[in-house]
Amino acid sequence: QIMSKELTEFRERVYALVEKIPYGKATSYGAIAFALGSSPRAIGSAMKNASFDHVPAHRVCAADRRLGGFGGKKGHGWNFGPAAERKKRLLENEGVTFEKDGRIAQDHFLHDLPIHLLQTFNYQHEPVTPIVQSRSRKRRRYDI
Repeated sequence: QIMSKELTEFRERVYALVEKIPYGKATSYGAIAFALGSSPRAIGSAMKNASFDHVPAHRVCAADRRLGGFGGKKGHGWNFGPAAERKKRLLENEGVTFEKDGRIAQDHFLHDLPIHLLQTFNYQHEPVTPIVQSRSRKRRRYDI
């Protein structure tokens, strides 16, 4: 496990769960967020600062199986550029395959995290309920 004075409790929880993603598999920021009762954007922010020596951040991708950013950098179109190429290379080294459009193949993508991962992580999910919906924007704020 990663424990550091610089890490917030939230980041420690994110990194601990990401470390449990199996070799040769990937999951989404949303699946991690759901497991922690958070938001995909918060997971992405936490992942920007991940130590790549300890956290397999390359195994966390967009929900539509596109690669997304890596190392705090977004690729052009979320699937191109040096950051996405590095992420793809790391996944390919683990045996992950890709479809013609560059998305991770279905059989290597975990849309939901397996319950055994959540159990070993002492998963205790409390429902996240929207408290306000803005009329001017279609975003919701959540009571987390």
